[in-house]
Amino acid sequence: MAMDRSRWGGAVPVHVRKFLILESSILIIDDDLDFRETFRDALELAGFHVVAAEDGEAAMVALEQHGVSLVITDMLVPGMDGIDVIHAIRQHNPGLKVIAISGGNGNSGGMPSLTMASRIGADRVMKKPFGARDLIDAVRELPDTAPPMASA
Repeated sequence: MAMDRSRWGGAVPVHVRKFLILESSILIIDDDLDFRETFRDALELAGFHVVAAEDGEAAMVALEQHGVSLVITDMLVPGMDGIDVIHAIRQHNPGLKVIAISGGNGNSGGMPSLTMASRIGADRVMKKPFGARDLIDAVRELPDTAPPMASA
């Protein structure tokens, strides 16, 4: 169903966007531009609305501006890292789904970052490299994240 954007001069206000896309929107946080774009495109082809951020600080701004039902965060991003992002999400929106991803061997608190992510509330962890199909399947396996009309 197409939306008449002319009512708002071509741009849909944030409060309306939040309502319309809440159930099928994903925020991807990764400092690797190629990764962000590749997986954003794959998820959009699978029927999801995707917002992308290059670091934790940009992700916090995106979370304020967009209603999302899932966050996919790399653990090793500049500034506010994945552990900090998950802590903030669990503090402010404990029901928001989180998939933690990492290709590095980073540690947090003396343990691997993906192990720590799982312990502090990530719903799923995935070690890079993985394919687009793996990520789409992981997203669809989480409750309340399937798009209304999945196509891939």
